[in-house]
Amino acid sequence: MKIEWWSKLDSTAAYRRFWSCFRILGVAEFRYKALAQFYVICLTLFVTVYCPIHLLIGLLMLTDAADFFKNFSMTLTSLVCSLKYFFLRLNLNKIHQVIKIYSELDKRASTADECDYFIRHHQRKADAAIKIFFFIYLGTNSFAFVGAVVEQRLMFPAWFPFDWESSSTLYWSALLYQFMGVNMLIVQNLVNDTVGPMSLCLLSGHVHLLAMRVARIGYNKRKSQKYHEDELKLCIEDHQKLLKYLKYSYT
Repeated sequence: MKIEWWSKLDSTAAYRRFWSCFRILGVAEFRYKALAQFYVICLTLFVTVYCPIHLLIGLLMLTDAADFFKNFSMTLTSLVCSLKYFFLRLNLNKIHQVIKIYSELDKRASTADECDYFIRHHQRKADAAIKIFFFIYLGTNSFAFVGAVVEQRLMFPAWFPFDWESSSTLYWSALLYQFMGVNMLIVQNLVNDTVGPMSLCLLSGHVHLLAMRVARIGYNKRKSQKYHEDELKLCIEDHQKLLKYLKYSYT
């Protein structure tokens, strides 16, 4: 007998925030496609491409070794982030396939023990992971912005095609560009860094659920031999789906 609250088991729930981040980055279905394409082009040119470049040029212009190494990690992170995001975009179809597999495996949860275990130990943790990454990344950038305002400097040494020190308008333009640009890089880095741990967390949960289902086969004497055989076949199919997930993850 199935219980209504089992419907809470939803592996794909954690991916909703993942897709929300992609929507911010313009990767979604929008009503006004031309405007959305213009937004993506601007985002690609002024954030994904120019933001790492203007940090790199600014880093190379530094004369003090201490300042160079202090800002080197941020510059390198922004460059790597843009590259990782580019390759992630190329593999979005695989993520769709993984979500489809998890949706099929969710329907196989047939007992309250399975649902309770998965929700408490995996679904909630996977959902919390992306929240933790988001608040840590955004909080760090916010503190960097406040520090720059207090000291009347840029958040990070960078090159601009204008003298940002010549007027307050140019200063605030450069500062706000860095703040917004780094925030968008944070969103990119968020999808880069969370999709792997989140997917593996859900994978380990489904592996455990499969082990629970296999362990029950043959012990219910009220069920026929054919029922247990069919259940074993379904478990084999579940195992094949999990192997298919690994194929999408590492190819």
